[in-house]
Amino acid sequence: MEMPISELDKIQQILDERFNFVYGDAHGGAYLLFPRYLGQGMDQETRDSVQEFIANWQGSGEEEATTVGLVNYLGGQRSTSLEVKLIRQKQLTVAQYWGGLSQFPLLHDIALTVFASACSSAAEKRTWAAQKFVHSQARNRLNDKSIEKLAFLFFNAKNFESNDLAFYDMIEDLEANSSKEEDNNEVIDYEYY
Repeated sequence: MEMPISELDKIQQILDERFNFVYGDAHGGAYLLFPRYLGQGMDQETRDSVQEFIANWQGSGEEEATTVGLVNYLGGQRSTSLEVKLIRQKQLTVAQYWGGLSQFPLLHDIALTVFASACSSAAEKRTWAAQKFVHSQARNRLNDKSIEKLAFLFFNAKNFESNDLAFYDMIEDLEANSSKEEDNNEVIDYEYY
């Protein structure tokens, strides 16, 4: 596929627009609090927005203390520390690093929240694959409620224990019995037409 060089600016503009649509302050916060990067190369407008986001995280009254903690953290020259080397070698996660860092308690809460969030791209691929399976294999035979239940079970089956499944089976049995009872709720003394 060949593309004229004149189209490069348009492509760059489209890519920038899509990136800016997806990019949020939580991403910037992660980049700023990641000890390996410390926000290096971040443009000033984005950095200001992220710093404001971090400062407002704890709510009113804590903005100044959070900002002071952020400035102290960023000024600490952590990029050459042993912890950063361990993070690069994947022997230490960023969440573990922040879990042991106690001199910045206001940043500690923010970092643990940001770095505890799972990456969504793998889950997205898995979701699309499961959706394709459900829609192609079972689409014509199952009603919407059954498909919803199947998708729920597909994604959450690893979280269930055997006693949980027995409990859900019992609830379904009770529900089925109650609906049968509702259908057959006739009084013997009354004559039905």
